[in-house]
Amino acid sequence: REAVVSTQSTGNKIGEDGAKAIAGLLRLNTPLKKLSLTSNRIGNNGVVAISEAVATNNCNLNTLMINNNGITETGVCAVAAALRLNITLSNVYLWGNELRNTACDAFERLMDGNKPRILPHNTDIEPYRVDGVTYLAEAGHYLFSH
Repeated sequence: REAVVSTQSTGNKIGEDGAKAIAGLLRLNTPLKKLSLTSNRIGNNGVVAISEAVATNNCNLNTLMINNNGITETGVCAVAAALRLNITLSNVYLWGNELRNTACDAFERLMDGNKPRILPHNTDIEPYRVDGVTYLAEAGHYLFSH
């Protein structure tokens, strides 16, 4: 039997508990390569659980789509931390969540420098600075691709 390598669960109201169950599966290092949880109300606790699973136990997932999920700085920073530890995860989409100070700084660091951890075409955000403060905008290339 063929393994599931991609799942799209957009707008299914999975919620925090569903996200935690998915994190449990990710901890088993499933062959899943693409996980789309856009608009599912997974919140901080759900995305933190997924981030912890991906950071420590999963070497197959390369795309995580968590747009519009009520995630705040805590959750976005957990995703950034997972990206620093997991080199397989290379595509992250999180626009539509609360992208504030610490989260903006964390993603700017991931996308900056000679060897950025996240390439601009592998995400839906792009950092910019105003008066020394980092903000994240929806990436222009992404606006026209969905």
